[in-house]
Amino acid sequence: MNYQQVREYIQTGDLLSCAGPWNFSRFIRFMTRSDTSHVGLACLIQFNTGQKRLCIFEAVEGCDVRLVPLHHYLKTEFWPKGGKMWWSPLKDKSISGSSLMDFCLQAWGQAIRGAG
Repeated sequence: MNYQQVREYIQTGDLLSCAGPWNFSRFIRFMTRSDTSHVGLACLIQFNTGQKRLCIFEAVEGCDVRLVPLHHYLKTEFWPKGGKMWWSPLKDKSISGSSLMDFCLQAWGQAIRGAG
């Protein structure tokens, strides 16, 4: 994914498929025979000033459910270590990206069920 080219098209509720650069992510990809180790949902946050910030909602082992600014995440944690990400727009118009975010916000900061 070329972030600079697609950033303006990514909408709340779009799927961000990740191939993490970490050993646990590699293990998941090996065991599942998949190109990806986990997925997150895009979340476009608009501040009262009108500024917008694109973030990713994801569940991460040891971090629980978190919301992270996407550009910062890619630039500091993901790409420098060799991670890859693919963007899949939410195509089913019967699914509301805003409703998905409401669901995510209810889980924000909670422990991952079944972990540990």
